[in-house]
Amino acid sequence: MNDFTILHLSDLHFNKEGNKLSILHENLIRDIEVEMKVSDNIILVVTGDILDKAKYKYKDNAIVFFRKLYQILGHKIKGLYIVPGNHDKIRNVMDEFLILEYNVLQRQRKKQEFYQQYWNYLKMAFYEYFELLKDIYQEFPDIIYPKNIERNTYGVETIQINGKNLCFLLFNTAWSCLGEDDERHLLLGEFQMEEIKRQYDIEYNKLDKPFDLTVALAHHPIDWLDGKEENMMKADILCNNSLNANIYICGHTHNRDVINWQNNRHSMTTLVSGLGWPDGNTDHPYAHTYASYVFNLDVNSIDVYVRSSDDNFVFEPDFRIYTEKRNKEYNKIIMPINSCKTQAYFNLGTVMNRSPKACYITDDIVHDLREYAILLGEIRSSMTHHLEKLKMDVYDNVVFDWMSNKGIKRRNTMVNEELLLQWEEFLFRGGKVNKQFKKVLKNKEPLMYMQFSTYLQQICRTLHDVFYMRWPKLKLRVHFRYCKEDKYFQLCLYGKDFENYIMEELDWGELLEKAYEVKQPLIASVNEKYCGESFERNEKKSDNQWKDFITAIPKFQKNYWIKRDNLTEEIKINRPLLTFGVTVYHEEDRRILYILDYLRIDEVIGNAIKDFLYYFPINIFYYVRSL
Repeated sequence: MNDFTILHLSDLHFNKEGNKLSILHENLIRDIEVEMKVSDNIILVVTGDILDKAKYKYKDNAIVFFRKLYQILGHKIKGLYIVPGNHDKIRNVMDEFLILEYNVLQRQRKKQEFYQQYWNYLKMAFYEYFELLKDIYQEFPDIIYPKNIERNTYGVETIQINGKNLCFLLFNTAWSCLGEDDERHLLLGEFQMEEIKRQYDIEYNKLDKPFDLTVALAHHPIDWLDGKEENMMKADILCNNSLNANIYICGHTHNRDVINWQNNRHSMTTLVSGLGWPDGNTDHPYAHTYASYVFNLDVNSIDVYVRSSDDNFVFEPDFRIYTEKRNKEYNKIIMPINSCKTQAYFNLGTVMNRSPKACYITDDIVHDLREYAILLGEIRSSMTHHLEKLKMDVYDNVVFDWMSNKGIKRRNTMVNEELLLQWEEFLFRGGKVNKQFKKVLKNKEPLMYMQFSTYLQQICRTLHDVFYMRWPKLKLRVHFRYCKEDKYFQLCLYGKDFENYIMEELDWGELLEKAYEVKQPLIASVNEKYCGESFERNEKKSDNQWKDFITAIPKFQKNYWIKRDNLTEEIKINRPLLTFGVTVYHEEDRRILYILDYLRIDEVIGNAIKDFLYYFPINIFYYVRSL
């Protein structure tokens, strides 16, 4: 999957000199290290108020914090974006005059005059802030300092992760702050919005398709702006034909919140978090909060994780925000990136002790689910027809031997005409099962093994062809593997352009083992940490590189090999005899795997195999040993 994590820190309010961090900030570092262990692609965003009360004598303490942050996360950090807060600005007596001048020029519709006459002066209030930013960026050697942002304190930055193009809109909502009465009085400035739109258009025109995600960053919530300024900002960031932001991340309120705004054309989620004021000498410190947001663009979902401190400054899940049962169960809030495309979500299979990944159901998924329901009927119908042919082949073989006295002797009372008639009734007309039927199939194991292999091959072909006929551009490979000792070998395979393809043998472990443990299908990209070797081998291929695959253990009785210790009876070996997989080669075909996961392809395949075993109860263990 195309997972990436935004680690959101805000309102850090460093208020100590020197290199020794406070207990709160030390514990924050430790908690981030634990929480980010499973994240590989991290974008760090800091939404203002790095220092307390713009006292830059505390800057060394802040730098130590970010140095430690890099030490624990290192190259996992792919991007760093910082916007100023009201505590990052050094205020002076001219601030109120400049606000008055801005309002006068706005009434006169002189949009650019304020920027031309006063902005360089206003920027001086952020001089120390940018010196601090340079020092912070030096602690992250893989990240380039954004000189574009330094020019105006705001701007547009882009990044590509896992082939997805992300856009970050960095706003300065702090330049007009005056003090206690800032709420509903802050200014953004048309000059700022126009410049951000100009930069956005430049970056947008470099691509051959829209950004996959646009994130707006600011210190203040939008509703802290003056009414007209708020309307101006919303008009652009919520417009599909303008900045088209999906996410707005901010701080300032020292709170945590998740707010979704939506109309019939657009949705935007506001994510609020902030560590908050230093506690001083209070006996009962309030909860300090930070958050991380795991995005997966393929399945239109965000996992929101909020952590807050207790009285001992130890961080834990913030159950104040986890109001629903499923939020508390998984310690996260699951939300759509684009609510307009979402009706509900279903969980994708994950390894044991990992919370499931959510796949939000878009219109495309609903359409695919409807199509799959039809295709499933076609698959079952085709396999029933093929099984009827196999039954006839076996029946003809048995009767021929019986009639010609080859194999089973006619005069042998173990198999007589009456038993054959009962068996025929059972095979073709729904007759009852008779334990005596095993006599009919005595010494027919080689024939039944061959027919079973043919049957599995037909499952592969049927599944492939049914999908391929519906979506001709689909490139799909379907296969079974069988177990021998610690390895899994190709049993049968089908796919267009894969006639002579031979799969590499697989060691027991990785996704095979995990799918067997959790007893449900697992998609490689959803559980990438557990199939690293497969991804590495795939990257080394010169051609035929796949995009994703699903591994399933066909669900039927006796599809396992258990070996016990002769003395202790403890289980030494426990693994499946047959495994099943589907591989896709185009990015857009991943959704087929999501549907196969959700509709339990392991049960569908297992039921097809059960149908065969009902008529021909071969021993799967001995079948595998015969291969």
